[in-house]
Amino acid sequence: MDEERILKSANYVRTELPVRIAHRIRDLQALPYVVVKQEWVAKVYELYWKIHTQKDNREFCKFLRGILDEHAPVIPWISLGLSLSSHQMVPDQLDAFMRRMLVSRISRRVLAEHHLALTEGLAEGDTSPQRAQVGIIHTGLDVKASVLRCISLLQERPQGADANFETLNDSRPTGPPSKSDWRWPEVILDGDLDTKFAYIKEHFEYIVFELLKNAMRHTVLRNGGLGEPAPIRATIVAGPDIMNVRISDQGKVRSYRPHAAIFLSSPRSGPYR
Repeated sequence: MDEERILKSANYVRTELPVRIAHRIRDLQALPYVVVKQEWVAKVYELYWKIHTQKDNREFCKFLRGILDEHAPVIPWISLGLSLSSHQMVPDQLDAFMRRMLVSRISRRVLAEHHLALTEGLAEGDTSPQRAQVGIIHTGLDVKASVLRCISLLQERPQGADANFETLNDSRPTGPPSKSDWRWPEVILDGDLDTKFAYIKEHFEYIVFELLKNAMRHTVLRNGGLGEPAPIRATIVAGPDIMNVRISDQGKVRSYRPHAAIFLSSPRSGPYR
């Protein structure tokens, strides 16, 4: 990384962010009962000047950091607002809107955070082409180490830490439920254990953590707190251009639900909230 590439990165983010934000504003305005006037968007466009110098880039980074911090609670806010108004929307429309909002928000924040990390790396003199991390991307992310970290974090949780522990307790066939009866299942890690690939570490570990958490919860649910739960197997499979992590469990069978329905229900708010 050098100063010329930093300026190119800054100009790429400068020109790309307004386009992606504009798509989301269009989605907001297309909602049948929402009339949105985002005055700050106009100000954002006005502030996107072309970047020529390191001083310009520092000011731009300060601006980006302010946007990231200011908009950190956007998803919780909009989720709450839409859930309270969900009776005015068709469920499929609500789900499609939230899916686009989440995906585009991730892409915008990755663009901004990556450029900030690149700038910080250059300021610290970290310009070696062999370095393990470029911006927020780990060029040689150790898949085994990340999966083991997720397993450790999950198994270190106290029994009953799962938000659905009441549901797990309800599944026990006999006797009053006791948290001491529950044991987290063993996770067997196998496959191509030396696999490394370029990815954003936090994103990869979040995905693996959530998949393993779901597998553990349903394994305990199936076991009912009686004896040792069946092990979970996490298999790393690496090919020339692709890498997969397969997580297999013997948990309780769930009825099929299309992925498009994930935003349409909540245990506290009824079928569409």
